[in-house]
Amino acid sequence: MIKEIINENILKDCLDVIITTYKDRDEKLELSQENNKRHSAMTYDQLKEMYYSGIKMYGYFEQEKIIAFISLEHRAEEIKIKDIVVLPEYQSKGIGKELLDFAKEQAIKNNKSKIILGMIYANEKLRKWYEKYGFKIKEIEEYPSTGKVARMEYIIK
Repeated sequence: MIKEIINENILKDCLDVIITTYKDRDEKLELSQENNKRHSAMTYDQLKEMYYSGIKMYGYFEQEKIIAFISLEHRAEEIKIKDIVVLPEYQSKGIGKELLDFAKEQAIKNNKSKIILGMIYANEKLRKWYEKYGFKIKEIEEYPSTGKVARMEYIIK
């Protein structure tokens, strides 16, 4: 079940999901904390700052345990997925698709024309998953820390 994070007290659990998932990704893509500080080394204070900046955060709960997380930044014409993570042991069970469907519902509900996100281009499995959902690559940028990052968008029909 997807629930909005409306209490700062749950942020530590959210952070655990974020760090665990990104560390798993970093190991698979051979990224280190030194060259990818954005996610796997995210701090509680950084997540709290995002929370209080107005970025909407949602957890996917199995019973009372958070097993996935998505954060959405509402912009004028679009929603940006800041983070979307599913704990490794719960991946490939349809939870990520439920989170994308939820983001799409939020975009429609808030009259947004598209959903955007950035992802490490080298993560081919994830990139193909987004493309299967309907996301298209708009541009690819090069960063010293992570290499190529694909900027993707999904047009709301």
